[in-house]
Amino acid sequence: MNTKKAKSNCWTCKERKVGCDKTLPACDNCTRSKRVCKGYGLKLAWPDKFDGRRKQKKYQADPESSATRYLTDDDGRFVFLNTTFDDVEGRKTTWEEFLCEERSRRGVGGLRGALTIHGVEGGRAELLSYYDSVVARMITTIDDDTNGFRLNLIPMALSSTETSSKSLLEATLALAAFHVGREEDALKHKVRAIRLLSDSIQSPHQNKIAQFSTCMMLCVYSVFDSSDTTWNLHLQGAKSVTQAFSEIDRSNPSIAFMMHWLQYHDIFSAYSHSPNPSEKGTKPIPTIVLPESTPKNQQIIGLLGCSLELLTLISHINTIRHYLSSTTTTTTSTSQQTRSPILTTLLHLRTRLLTLKQSILVHPGTTTGPISQPRISLTAELYRIATLLYLFQTITTHFPASTISSSLLTTSLTPSSSSSPSPTTTTATLPSSSLSDESRALTSRGLALLSRIPICTSPWPLFIIACNVTNDDAGRIAVMRIIERGGRERRVGNYGVVRGLVEGVWRRGDLLGTLAGGDGGGGGSAGVGAGTGGRQQQQQYFDYSSLGKIPRFKDWVSD
Repeated sequence: MNTKKAKSNCWTCKERKVGCDKTLPACDNCTRSKRVCKGYGLKLAWPDKFDGRRKQKKYQADPESSATRYLTDDDGRFVFLNTTFDDVEGRKTTWEEFLCEERSRRGVGGLRGALTIHGVEGGRAELLSYYDSVVARMITTIDDDTNGFRLNLIPMALSSTETSSKSLLEATLALAAFHVGREEDALKHKVRAIRLLSDSIQSPHQNKIAQFSTCMMLCVYSVFDSSDTTWNLHLQGAKSVTQAFSEIDRSNPSIAFMMHWLQYHDIFSAYSHSPNPSEKGTKPIPTIVLPESTPKNQQIIGLLGCSLELLTLISHINTIRHYLSSTTTTTTSTSQQTRSPILTTLLHLRTRLLTLKQSILVHPGTTTGPISQPRISLTAELYRIATLLYLFQTITTHFPASTISSSLLTTSLTPSSSSSPSPTTTTATLPSSSLSDESRALTSRGLALLSRIPICTSPWPLFIIACNVTNDDAGRIAVMRIIERGGRERRVGNYGVVRGLVEGVWRRGDLLGTLAGGDGGGGGSAGVGAGTGGRQQQQQYFDYSSLGKIPRFKDWVSD
């Protein structure tokens, strides 16, 4: 009978470099020599041992390129896809476990006891706790005892069985559900909030502040959900509710937080919503009263991300830009004389912004979260830089370069603020450098500050700085990475909207620069036609009138 043979030598004979009879299951040569036959199967290959009979292979890692084949995050750390036993088993993660895992990832403390006030229990209690420990802390730069998102809104939503309080609770649950990824549940809570809000408005003796808070919470929901375009509608509703505030409402301890909340959204609504073209015509010059530079106005407010003084200056720039956009742009001497005081005011704003100071004041408490003063300062400084760039864009869009250059040398102005040293006319000597140089320097500084912030929580200054990145592919790539990282970590929909807007501005600016015979670097407004060239030369640079041609600009607001 024929004995079945192996197709190759056994491993023992291979190592001895002798012939093998290939007998199965063990080699007869190994049996006769009383050696262990290592068989004929597959064997792991290891580097050859040095035996002096063959050329040795060199196994040496290249430290400079050894890590290039691995996935790394933005900080250079390795990224791993960790598979656990639960993944292999296919066990479904419970809702409570998912929320606990999210809190742990964000470094937030454990769950508090389940809430049972006014029917808030089970999954609703978990959502409210998630809002309290995660969402309410991430939408402010200072999470201390002034954080009204936690310390004002939650008690208001739970303190009464009124329809207005119930609507606020549903709006809060909608925001938490959306952020945690349960969009269907979020939509259900949002619909309930709107229905209850409508019922409360039609009913007498309802809590007006709770109604106002519901409208504002729905505004925030629209910011989180990029597919929701009703942000401005809810904002106008909130403004309407404030007109019905009683004296008792206006003396409520939480009213300061509420008014700052409204002011923030209202000012950036004015930024993103241009005047109606049908309203153009002769209008009176707006009266601009600058805020006082008091310690209170210079204090950074966590809800705003900057000081109230700086936010007021942004509002003044909005007012002037709308006036310049809505008036007839003739070149007659009368028109130029009318616009001259406006330019003087804008340059006065420039001086104010260049010397603006913002301070940090923390009110610690038992529920205060982590406070990073460097991050707070950097965010406030980003707002200041972005406001200066916004101011320069407004100036260069509406005034010839020659007029700007001559006005920059010596500007005579009459202070309109009560904080001015005297009511007499004063003269401020300004640097003679062009706004173009200042814009480029500010843009570079803004990019440097953005690189120092782990997550940019304020898309408005990010958007302004990004629009000014011209002729700099590395800068544009850095901006895109910042936007992607912010959207990934914060899971707020407006980051995607901001990215689309920035790319639209870049494309339009590059196209205008190419058509004007430039180098394609007109994506932002840093390039200002200073010196010569007049209005025709400036057309290759970014103009705010082009924002209306970019899809979804009017639906965007910063968080």
